[in-house]
Amino acid sequence: MDFSELGINDLSGIGYQCGCGKHHSFPCRILLSYFSAFAAVPDIFPAGRILFLWNGECMLRYGERLRSVTERKQCVHVVVNSGDGGNLFALYDDIVGAIVMGDKETYSVARAYATLRRIPLIAVASGMNLDGIFNPSVRFRTAAGELKLHAALPDVLFADRNVLRTDESGTAAAFLRIFATRLDVLDTEFQSEMGRKPCENMQKLHSGIAAYKRKEEEEYIDGLFGAVLCAVFCEREQGRCGSAEIVASLMMEKGMEEYPARYWSTKTVLAVYRAYLERKSVCGYPITDYAARVRRAATLTPYSEREILQKMRIPTATQQRAREDKYLAMQDRYLSRLQVLESEFAEAEKMAYRLGGEVPYIAPDALRMAFSVLPELAPHTALPAVLRDAGCWLL
Repeated sequence: MDFSELGINDLSGIGYQCGCGKHHSFPCRILLSYFSAFAAVPDIFPAGRILFLWNGECMLRYGERLRSVTERKQCVHVVVNSGDGGNLFALYDDIVGAIVMGDKETYSVARAYATLRRIPLIAVASGMNLDGIFNPSVRFRTAAGELKLHAALPDVLFADRNVLRTDESGTAAAFLRIFATRLDVLDTEFQSEMGRKPCENMQKLHSGIAAYKRKEEEEYIDGLFGAVLCAVFCEREQGRCGSAEIVASLMMEKGMEEYPARYWSTKTVLAVYRAYLERKSVCGYPITDYAARVRRAATLTPYSEREILQKMRIPTATQQRAREDKYLAMQDRYLSRLQVLESEFAEAEKMAYRLGGEVPYIAPDALRMAFSVLPELAPHTALPAVLRDAGCWLL
């Protein structure tokens, strides 16, 4: 599949059979336009009452504009506070569809509600950050406590170009996310050499990003949004396998904004990888305390000990020696490629700064925490896991 001739709205139909054995396809219908074109979108709903879900900021900024282009009179508007969705289930039984615009918590509540009520859902993007819209599972609070649910995806993702243009920090974060995919490609190739079955998804993602970055200047927002959608597409199908993406997601789980999380995760992964790749030997403690590491990871992340153990593959002594020999043989090659990425990151930093993303401050403890559990959340063939098994992951 070639992304180079695709418009953003064509992403809805893409799909292909991959060498990893999976059929990858984009998860929902994409509509990138202006609010004036939104009136026809709710036609996917049958006749009846529509529920609008908002967070407070989006309600104030865009509520009147969306209401004015929606012709239906039977609409219920609800503001969701801090991911609390318990009261939604006391609403009318004749609600036939839902429209949501907000932050991660608002999207999570809307997806949970639509899944449990079995109604279609339209997600309206509030910026370049699509977190909460495509995550496989969502969390939301009710009177009974916090629930975790594998929720259905929205039927339609609608994005207004003017909203995307005004999202300065989101645009800066998008540039950093796009750069981080370059690092993800390096991670994926390293894992393939360590024995993980290769997946074409990262290469297709990279070709898609390159294609959208070549768009004309007047289609600048289209190109950037298309590249972000490619990143979401890959993450949805393949999971978070890149170290920078894992660290950023951990820090965002702790409440950090997207831009500083992506900035510091990418910058620090580059520095950490360089420090380890410059060492010409693999020598650490002979035995890794896996039980203690799993317990610690379970206390610091949203995952249980069982979920973490399911991801881990502990090698035998013979397997580990073979992995260490492979690692030492390809150190110089990966170090030279990493140096190229470091220079490219400096350019991405400048572009993000011009787009309104100042160099953010970060609490060192949050960064240290994310890196300390990275080997347990990364694939077992990833560089952090290989170094942990050798006993020399010192973070």
